[in-house]
Amino acid sequence: MSIRRIAPLAIPAALLLASCGSSLDREGSIDELVESGLSRPVAECVIDTSVDEFGEDRVISDDDPTPEEEARIGEILFECMDSAG
Repeated sequence: MSIRRIAPLAIPAALLLASCGSSLDREGSIDELVESGLSRPVAECVIDTSVDEFGEDRVISDDDPTPEEEARIGEILFECMDSAG
């Protein structure tokens, strides 16, 4: 399975699993994405851009992402892959 199929599914899981109480575990989130197959620079970009775009409270929320948020997460992934190589 290609990274383009795995990563969009892994991003929301990494963001949810790496939250620690009421704050985001940035390094844990990055590590989860790297384990899913992303390079470290891409994973850092995805996490940082997601927090900038949605806010930390939304990123660590237990609520499922909306279809619009899922679409934007996919866009963030591809933007980060393009910029970070």
